[in-house]
Amino acid sequence: MAEIKGYYNKSVNILIIHNYTLKNLGDYAILKGMIDSIRKVATSYGIRVNFYALSLTPDYDQKMMKEVFFVISVPPPVFSVKDYFFSLTFMLMSLIWAIIFRLSRSFIDMSFLFPRSYRTTLKAYCNADIVVCRATDAIFCPEVFGFIPTIKGIYQLILAYLLNKDVMIYAQTILPVRRKLTGYLYKKIIYLILNKAKIVTVRDTYSFNFLRYDVGFKRCLLTADPSYLLQIPLKSKHKFSSRSGITVGIIPRAYLSSMEKYETYIECIAEGVKYLIEKYSATIVLFFQ
Repeated sequence: MAEIKGYYNKSVNILIIHNYTLKNLGDYAILKGMIDSIRKVATSYGIRVNFYALSLTPDYDQKMMKEVFFVISVPPPVFSVKDYFFSLTFMLMSLIWAIIFRLSRSFIDMSFLFPRSYRTTLKAYCNADIVVCRATDAIFCPEVFGFIPTIKGIYQLILAYLLNKDVMIYAQTILPVRRKLTGYLYKKIIYLILNKAKIVTVRDTYSFNFLRYDVGFKRCLLTADPSYLLQIPLKSKHKFSSRSGITVGIIPRAYLSSMEKYETYIECIAEGVKYLIEKYSATIVLFFQ
């Protein structure tokens, strides 16, 4: 991060996009680990970092994490035809606005075109020095979550590029699309999107190999999921007997794009739990939210 534009001994505003925690503890762990790791690197180079994050529930998130300033994220989730229309309208208008802003090199007040919450989101982009796309699997896994999160995620990245922001795509999960023509177009699109970013990292070897060998994108790095970077102080030392084995906590995701995919997801969790019990005599703790 310190190599981007030479931000040495400066104060830097970082905007975290696609931050849909949705009051989920696992997503908070990812956000916290990412922030701590970026701040640690920045501090070693004398960089002062101010974190901002787009959120669907900014007031709730602000209570959970004080070190980040949360900003309302628009467009909102799509639940109806009306939501879909407003989302597409906003995305188109904001991209046009970003092009005008980029060409003029100064802030042109077109705020009368947008509701107040929309203005807040756009101002957050304008004030950012670096835009970080948070670790997620919703953007680049359209066969799991549907194409709407993919479209919105790519829109957020294009908006950052149009505003000439340095972009870091951090600890993503990126999966292929199996349908032949759609999969071919999808690989071309993600290559173009990723190639504009300054830094791209993925959090699993499957995504890493897919990008390098199928997509042909060689500039990606393999990094840990940010939740593993959390520094958790233990109040007491826990001792496990040889019989008890290890203890593994699992937080099942509460949403997928269809019941069929959700049932497949549950089957995968069941297989993983069975493997941990048989291989390591693990104690499994499920956290439902």
